[in-house]
Amino acid sequence: MDKKEKTVKTYNAAADSFDKGPLEFWNVFGRETIKLSDLKRGDQVLDVCCGSGASAIPAAEVVGDKGSIIAIDLADRLLELGRDKARTRGLEWLDFKKADMTQLDFEGKKFDVVICVFGIFFVEDMAAQLSKLWQMVKPSGQLLITTWGSEMFVPAYEIWSKELSKMRSELFTDFNPWDELTTKEGVISLFSKADIPNVTVEVCKSDQELKNGVDFWTIAMGSGLRWAIEQLDSNESQLLKEKVVSEIEKNNIKFVKSSALIAKSIKPALSNVNDKEKDLSVPLSQ
Repeated sequence: MDKKEKTVKTYNAAADSFDKGPLEFWNVFGRETIKLSDLKRGDQVLDVCCGSGASAIPAAEVVGDKGSIIAIDLADRLLELGRDKARTRGLEWLDFKKADMTQLDFEGKKFDVVICVFGIFFVEDMAAQLSKLWQMVKPSGQLLITTWGSEMFVPAYEIWSKELSKMRSELFTDFNPWDELTTKEGVISLFSKADIPNVTVEVCKSDQELKNGVDFWTIAMGSGLRWAIEQLDSNESQLLKEKVVSEIEKNNIKFVKSSALIAKSIKPALSNVNDKEKDLSVPLSQ
């Protein structure tokens, strides 16, 4: 199974828990990304790897009906969650579409802001993909990339890792695709490889309350950890849940800490670049 297929299957499965209370960190980091974007009313936005709308929905609320948001993802079930939320909020200018970020073709359309929250590490060549996203940014526009920082679900993640390793060691890895991006230096290096100048990186932190050990299991079910759960049979899954929940409660863990790095670069004005293409506002190819 290649990385793309694995990612789609994981997040389609995770959709049943993705928007539950213990996963509020998705919304926290999505909103913080939008705050750093300096979006304005009427802006045109592309949100890549949008999930169920953690960044697309607050972006749509900022740009208003004079603007537009194209939010893309490959996980159908997450997209449907996003569409439901947009309909409930009356955000008709927010368009959730199924599309592959490696195969986008806007035929000349460029955006005031391009966003990718927790998604750039799903491609093999991150620098090449980052460069493609940069090409979709208008002069004076912005590119924002959000990735995991040095903390993810700490300290409960250590319990998860230990118990999963004991049960099925082949499902546990001490390397994740975002590991090289968990420092400011790593993120800046990626932007440098993509030939994107003047990047700034902000650290955002989130403490998620756990009412009990089951709350962390909900986090696992609604995140990338779901992949490992899906590889277990029902007995193994139940046993892993029992062990993880028990250890979290035995250690009296009441919060999990997560951090994200939000990188931002502003494209030079038109007079300073060779890119003189017009904004043709062509819709996304089907």
